Amino acid sequence: MPKDKTITEQLREQLFQTMEDLRAGKIDTNQAHAVSKLSDNIIKTVVVEMQAAQMLGLENINPINGETAEQRRQKQGGIVHKIS
Repeated sequence: MPKDKTITEQLREQLFQTMEDLRAGKIDTNQAHAVSKLSDNIIKTVVVEMQAAQMLGLENINPINGETAEQRRQKQGGIVHKIS
């Protein structure tokens, strides 16, 4: 997938592609289920990160790569989600 897309855009596209592949018989239900579970786990980690940022303050969240997701998106011109 292109690097200029946000993670959520990539995830959404992959999920729709999985549904199309399942309908077309390119993958079986077990493969589609695995993609669904992985997607659910990704979404759950984002929710936990957002909750931590809300409770601790965004400035107190130190990502592994040294940049916050917001900083990466701003550099790349992507969508920045704000917690209010």
